[in-house]
Amino acid sequence: MAEIEYQQMLTNQNSGGSAVVVDFSNNTAVMDFVRWLKKQPQWFGNNASP
Repeated sequence: MAEIEYQQMLTNQNSGGSAVVVDFSNNTAVMDFVRWLKKQPQWFGNNASP
């Protein structure tokens, strides 16, 4: 899986809405949760897998 560059603020180009992003990459509990969450089937549709 490719690494994504951290950005402090994300902006939706269509709506102009924005959100502040907090960097939790040094928190192992959060990172373990994110890894688990990315493996859940609802992210890949009914028949797809990671």
